[in-house]
Amino acid sequence: MRISVVRVPAASPSDTASLRAHIEAGSIHPSQVIAVLGKTEGNGCVNDFTRGYAVQTLRGFFAGLIGAEAAEQISFIMSGGTEGVLAPHFTVISRSEAEGGPAGAGLKSLAVGVAHTRRFLPEELGRSAQIEEVSTAVSRAMAEARIEAASDVHFVQIKCPLLTDADIAEARARGAEVAVDDTYKSMGYSRGASALGAAVALGGDRPRRDRRRRRLPLVGQIQRSGVHLGGKRARLLRGDRLRQLGAGERRSVHEPRRHDRRDRCEAAARDAG
Repeated sequence: MRISVVRVPAASPSDTASLRAHIEAGSIHPSQVIAVLGKTEGNGCVNDFTRGYAVQTLRGFFAGLIGAEAAEQISFIMSGGTEGVLAPHFTVISRSEAEGGPAGAGLKSLAVGVAHTRRFLPEELGRSAQIEEVSTAVSRAMAEARIEAASDVHFVQIKCPLLTDADIAEARARGAEVAVDDTYKSMGYSRGASALGAAVALGGDRPRRDRRRRRLPLVGQIQRSGVHLGGKRARLLRGDRLRQLGAGERRSVHEPRRHDRRDRCEAAARDAG
């Protein structure tokens, strides 16, 4: 398995000029793209339209190159908000099969698997149904990446749905109650359930109601979840280390922890006086 990660700038959610330039230069092959992670200049809240706009743009762009059906298989994961030194961009992840047989035992490289959950009912968000579905999807992504040991998993990126007023009204019309009736707070519930689902898939205990809040710090070391509007299923991206490499595939993977990034920010602040 050979993984390519290319970051391209984006002047707006509809800007595909740099992406097209990379494709024309041969550094990105559309048929091999499995995921696009993007950072848009929205506010990241419930009313942030830039994420959906970017996804619509990218899906249409790839559909024109590889067909609509193939473009639907790409995971588009957008995050709104480019505060501070962040700039809008897309990170394009591609996967292909490497030539040659496995290299020496014990060597590891980057491997990526993707998966989607089924669509959730509004009353399932933030509850055990979401935890179970995400856990199953994480396991599928792990199998797709050919990862056998949970200890080789170093990153799980999840984009999960949130509740809208229409979702809440629809559920109550059926006599169902949602986990929370605040659309903004629903983001936290959905993220939490997704994080717990990843923890369960990677060997953590299945959470009981009184233990859920205590499980979150463990998951935060290897998983990131965000919410999106306009879809009721979770999209997962797995970034792992692969035990066997193909010939000529030696890679190194550095995994900064949160305290590493904090230390670097504090060091930069000291240097700046």
